[in-house]
Amino acid sequence: PASLERAEEALAAARELGDQELVIWTLAACGGLSYYSPVSAQRYFTEAAELAQAVGNLPMLCHIRGYQAFAANVAGAPLTSRLAAEEGRDIADTIGDCFMSRFCRVWQGFALLAEGDISKACDVLTSLLAETQAANERMLSLIVSVGLSNAFAFGGELPAAAELLQSARHLTAIMGGLHEDAIFNASALVAVF
Repeated sequence: PASLERAEEALAAARELGDQELVIWTLAACGGLSYYSPVSAQRYFTEAAELAQAVGNLPMLCHIRGYQAFAANVAGAPLTSRLAAEEGRDIADTIGDCFMSRFCRVWQGFALLAEGDISKACDVLTSLLAETQAANERMLSLIVSVGLSNAFAFGGELPAAAELLQSARHLTAIMGGLHEDAIFNASALVAVF
């Protein structure tokens, strides 16, 4: 999964085999490996989404929309991120994929925050945090905690932001320091306010 070159080789093989489902999955993998190259990621995800729609693969389409939402978030394109997240969430809710619904709502919340809709971002992320904690999804809980902390900081709710970061520190310690950098970043934001 760390090699775009290998993923592109797999994509070429899938195309040669004519296996549309495999082509969709490998396009999504190529897009995921291109997160930090927004133009390339968008190209892979767009083709994957078109193919998934053409064959009626809603489970794959909701995954692709979630990945697009994350990639657009990384690229600093909140509107694109939010629209992909909302479509992915709606599909996930329709097919009963609770995890992908939550995954998409993470990026919806981050996009709303980037768009300056702090109140709505807080609403989305607050309800989402309760869901991720109830489902014992530590990774999503950690990411949501950081996003919600940022939203609280921007909204002037510094004690609530600091409390969330304390919880996030506990989660990252359990997970071996994963995403500790995001917690430091959010802590700096709280300190600035």
